[in-house]
Amino acid sequence: MKQDTTNYVSFTCNFAKYRWFKPLLTGLLCVVFYLLFTIVIGAIVGIYAGLTGDYESIQAIAAAGAGYDAFDAYSVGGALLTLGGIAVGIPALILANLCTRWRPFSSYVSTSGKFKVGDFFKYILLALVIIGIPNAVFVLIEDPVFGPVHFTVAGFILCLILGPLQCAAEEFVFRGLEMQALGGWFKIPLLAVVLQAVPFMLAHPYNIWGKLEVLFTGIVLGLLAYLTNGLEASIALHIVNNMVLFIMNGFGFESIQTEVPPSSFFTVVVFESVLVAGVLFFQKKGWVSKHALLLKEPVAAPVVNGGNVQ
Repeated sequence: MKQDTTNYVSFTCNFAKYRWFKPLLTGLLCVVFYLLFTIVIGAIVGIYAGLTGDYESIQAIAAAGAGYDAFDAYSVGGALLTLGGIAVGIPALILANLCTRWRPFSSYVSTSGKFKVGDFFKYILLALVIIGIPNAVFVLIEDPVFGPVHFTVAGFILCLILGPLQCAAEEFVFRGLEMQALGGWFKIPLLAVVLQAVPFMLAHPYNIWGKLEVLFTGIVLGLLAYLTNGLEASIALHIVNNMVLFIMNGFGFESIQTEVPPSSFFTVVVFESVLVAGVLFFQKKGWVSKHALLLKEPVAAPVVNGGNVQ
């Protein structure tokens, strides 16, 4: 049976310089650069704390592996460590890709090598209606008491800047680098969509229900990239989900907790399934477009259809 390698998950195996080990090498280099960047961020936060006396920000380092109850994205140091420490995944991947030089970086964005800004904001609006607003309502129902504000002014500004970048970085690494590597190896897109969600789940220190929730969300994010042939929809969902929780938690509502109840998992399953249906509806109506395959590099085995190279 002929395998389809024209989708976002598997299309990079068509590049002329593709070899099975190239994605693995890129991933290893990405980890190296990522660790170097996090060391730099740690040094910057240490210098900042020394100059300002704001040593409480450094507590985010110790809290990072202890769950989300001590999560800090609200002070300068905390935002730099917890959000900036993940956002550096983007420059790390850029440098790793420059070293391996087997594919253009734009191929992580979509099968066409373009990021459709108009479609992205439509997906943002859709995610706000289906995910963001219900999330906020559920938080207000469960915790209607306005608690102490955790944000500093500078921390709030950094959260607004670094929060979306943190979400985008995770999409580039998990749905881009990792999922496309698996898609190139197995050439079974839906298998890659499921497998890439496992490391994504393990990277989040929740209880069992929280991990199942992240696993399902990871699958949904991968499925969105597969259905749209790009990262616009998955980045939009990731940003809306995280930023609503970050902002509400920063203003005193308990929207981020390590111990996730079973009801939260089942709610996520329902609402994110509705979101996937909404994306498909948008595509059917022509309100958003699906990326076409437009490789700028020569391919190993061009597909010929009716005398024209596709």
